[in-house]
Amino acid sequence: MNWGKSDREIWLGGKGIRFLQDLGVTAGEVVVDFGCNAGNYTIPAAELIGSAGRIYAIEQDAPALKQLKEWARSHNLKNIVYLNTSQIKEIDLKPHSIDLVLAYDVLHYFGKAERIKIYIRFYNWLKPDGMLSVFPKHNKQDFPMWHLAELDYEDIIGEIESTGFRLIEKTEQELIHDDYLENGVILNFTVSKLNAVGS
Repeated sequence: MNWGKSDREIWLGGKGIRFLQDLGVTAGEVVVDFGCNAGNYTIPAAELIGSAGRIYAIEQDAPALKQLKEWARSHNLKNIVYLNTSQIKEIDLKPHSIDLVLAYDVLHYFGKAERIKIYIRFYNWLKPDGMLSVFPKHNKQDFPMWHLAELDYEDIIGEIESTGFRLIEKTEQELIHDDYLENGVILNFTVSKLNAVGS
């Protein structure tokens, strides 16, 4: 029973780990959480990948990163690397070193030219069998806001695929957004054409 628990408590109490397991995350992997905020995905990913893995928590909001650091310290999570993009110009990760990039509820902050540069950076970071997982909240079909307000899912898929990725899955799942559980559309991409839909 989850009586009296907040959605975030439910998510961090195990639901988030199960979500990431379904995504294919396993122990020992190297993950990027781009636009991690206070860590709703960083925390379960860090727990799931374990001490042999590493997660890069990328965020420009210093108070959110501080909140994540405090949680990690209190729960003895030592596999998180914090990257505050308000203090560093370029994120210098080794090419082809990342198993999974999460870009959840963040793309609407960037204009098209910036998004294209971001996708290319993701592509370069990912291993040949790596995956990009996107939750494109605030698009034309889902509470439109800011830079995604005029784009539907097919527009977003086309934009990402224009940088070399190939869609492997589009699915609707329950996940966390702004500390509340809701249904959202997840787009999963591969850097390998061999794994592309229809190949």
